[in-house]
Amino acid sequence: MILAVDSEPEVLRTIAAMLRHDGYEVNAAASAAGAEHLIHYGLKPDALVTEFLLSDSDGVALANRIRSTIPDLPVLILTTGGVELPGDLARNHLSVLSKPFTVQSIGQAVLILIRHS
Repeated sequence: MILAVDSEPEVLRTIAAMLRHDGYEVNAAASAAGAEHLIHYGLKPDALVTEFLLSDSDGVALANRIRSTIPDLPVLILTTGGVELPGDLARNHLSVLSKPFTVQSIGQAVLILIRHS
């Protein structure tokens, strides 16, 4: 099961639909707080797919907070061109996929992420 997080409702619906198209069960959250709420109440995703720029946090900070509960959680950070990401993504075992992406590219990225976790 994938936890997908994006502050833009239409983008979140699209990401969830793309992942469901590839056969994944998806729980969606429209904010970092919403994602953390789901984790707090027992959601145990196989991977986190999150936009980097969220309305109430950033995807890297969210990943770090969730990993305090689920230490080995695979994480895919989605970015828009021109966004400067922190330099320690590789050290923190965070994967990155740039927008725009296709159903195939996000599905492949998540598959690789889960297989290498």
